[in-house]
Order: sequence, then C-alpha cells, then structure tokens
Amino acid sequence: MKVLLAAVPESLHHLKDLVLGRIGSEQDRFVCFCHVEETVMPIGAPARRQLLSWVEEYLLTVKSQAGYGAWMAGDLLGEHWPSLREAVPVLARAILEGRYAAGRLGALHGSAHAIVRLSSGGGWRFLFLRDQLLNALRTVADKDRSSRARATARDVLDGTHACMATLRTPGT
Repeated sequence: MKVLLAAVPESLHHLKDLVLGRIGSEQDRFVCFCHVEETVMPIGAPARRQLLSWVEEYLLTVKSQAGYGAWMAGDLLGEHWPSLREAVPVLARAILEGRYAAGRLGALHGSAHAIVRLSSGGGWRFLFLRDQLLNALRTVADKDRSSRARATARDVLDGTHACMATLRTPGT
C-alpha cells in the first residue's frame, strides 16, 4: 500500500482502481485513506481533484462498512481534506445520495468533523458551506431510509456525535 502511495503520480491509475474497489479490500482502502494526505495532497491540485472525485464515487456506491473504508473516507474529507470548499459539497451529496447506508454513514462521520472545522474558524466565508451541510443533515435526520443514518445525522446536528466531543474547541 505504501509503495502504491509513494509512487504517486505514476501510480494514480492503480490508486483509482483501489479507491473505486476494483482491486484490494476495504482494509486496503482504510489504509489508503489514512495515508493519502501525505502523498497525494502535496503533488498538487489536479491529482487532488481526481482523488476527490474517486472518493465521492466510492462513498456514493460502497456497500459495506467492513474494514471501515467508508468511515475513513468520510474522515479524510471532513477532518483532513485541505479545502472545505471542495470537501463539503462532496460530503453533502454523499449523505443525501449515497446508494447504501455504508457510504452515507461514512459521509455523516466526515460531516461531523467538517461541522467542527467550519465552526472553529473562517467566519462568514464558511456560512454557505455550513448551511449547505446542515441542510443536508436535516434532510437525512428526517427522511433517510436507514434508521442508523437518521440517528447519526441527529447526533451530528445536536453536537453529540461521538467524534464531536473530542473535537470541540476550548470554551464551546
């Protein structure tokens, strides 16, 4: 895995196959999403945009939570992606349009991280992104076909999602 990531940009086509589930396991995707920010992010915007589109497609189509690949994909976008302007629309689409609960739950986890990041800085510049994400969360909390996704969205909206307690900025 680390060799594949270390060989970026030459290995981007293999990385795409891994992220989209054509090769490897969910555990491989988990490891990939853990380390991708160290390798792909520094090489520039074109590769980052490609990766973002692959992660979005993955979250929209992943069927299983096995290996925590979907959870780590959401974490990558919500907590580690360098641009919330890029990550928030993907998270919002994934929680609203993900075909399976696994992808929606992964995106909901990432959304919890993104809400904390949006609330801790950026001021008015992040209001639109925060509103976009909150509107998507409200829709999921009310209408998602998965009771677990509905409950998770409510937890994020209430600020009681498990990861949010440890992410709050002091004094909040």
